[in-house]
Amino acid sequence: MKKVLVASAVAVLAVPAMAQEMKLPTVYGQVNKAILYTTQKKEKNYSKMSNLVDVKGSESRLGAKGTHEINTLKVNYNLLMGLDSSDTVTSSTDPVGTNGTPTGRIRIRNAEVSMSDAWGTVFMGQTADIASVVGQKMDPLASTVVGQIGSDMSFYVKNATTNLGYIERSRVDQIGYKTPELMGLQLALANGKVAVDSTTVADDSNDDNRVGSTLAGSGQGSHAGNRMNALLSYNHAFNDMMKMEAYVGYNDLKAAAYKSYNDYLAAASFTYGEFTFNGEYTKLNKQNSPTATALTPYKIKETYIQAAVKWIHGDHIAALTFGNRKNEQDGRTLTSANENNHVGSTNGRYQQIAAGYMYNLNKYVQLRGVYAHYSVKTENTNGRTSATDAVAFKNSADVFSLGTLVTF
Repeated sequence: MKKVLVASAVAVLAVPAMAQEMKLPTVYGQVNKAILYTTQKKEKNYSKMSNLVDVKGSESRLGAKGTHEINTLKVNYNLLMGLDSSDTVTSSTDPVGTNGTPTGRIRIRNAEVSMSDAWGTVFMGQTADIASVVGQKMDPLASTVVGQIGSDMSFYVKNATTNLGYIERSRVDQIGYKTPELMGLQLALANGKVAVDSTTVADDSNDDNRVGSTLAGSGQGSHAGNRMNALLSYNHAFNDMMKMEAYVGYNDLKAAAYKSYNDYLAAASFTYGEFTFNGEYTKLNKQNSPTATALTPYKIKETYIQAAVKWIHGDHIAALTFGNRKNEQDGRTLTSANENNHVGSTNGRYQQIAAGYMYNLNKYVQLRGVYAHYSVKTENTNGRTSATDAVAFKNSADVFSLGTLVTF
């Protein structure tokens, strides 16, 4: 009996000691809700007031993260779920969800591990695309419905698009490395597999490590596409009032569905006192591999520009942003694999000017109001003489929104 009592006492005393060595994870998250009023009276004679909905570009979320230290090695982990309670089922005939059925959505956003030491950081798992992080940093309204990611506008505005001011590739399973920062310079490299749809010959921007010809793309065999990302960043503080950040990045996708696929970005941010000025330029070039059955444009060029100014004064934040996306797509015949047999083009321009005001009630609750004017102009022609073969389209919309962001 004495042995049992001694063993029990040792176990009771050991539990607090183990708890001190093993740090419990930090639970964190946000609730991000907004009300929207959308009007497209000029071209569509359409307007709509939404219910209280989740901000799709920055949905509500719940996660746990922590750090374990092993001598000088730091092992960080992060598991984050997205909780969009207002996610709605839509169809091609119901682009704004007026007839959709609210179902809600729970998904894994991040499931990542990183290891850091004097030699740098290795990261792996489902984690943010390193170039997409830059795009979000350049957008002071990224967590609102008028963010340059374009998720909310494409849902509530007819004929709008995602990826407005930059290319957002979300979070994919990948492995990468970041060098230690040296005199403000840091290099990040990341590699991941992506699905390449064999019908549309499109980069789905989603990781897919499953094998199968239907997922791998036309002529791809049993392997998905391979994406390599490189990002060089520079940070410098001139004094207490002025600092700058600069980024250059390059992305290359190797897949049999493409003859070539690459894009690059350049971005910079300057802060002086209470004002911050941001800008980013992204250029994408994509060329499909010649196939007799490809139904998509043969050559695609896309240019993305975003610019912003932000003012912070105490608990008050104001921002003005501009986003512009330009598409240039050279068409080709549907029955010939001749690279030079182009027969038409599809060109489009998408623009958004947005303004927002945020007020911090405290460090957990922020009230925000935003406004955006969105315009679309596209032209589709196959190079023939018939009037029915050329289609031009214009559309504009104004969006007003009030919302609340609660973080913890």
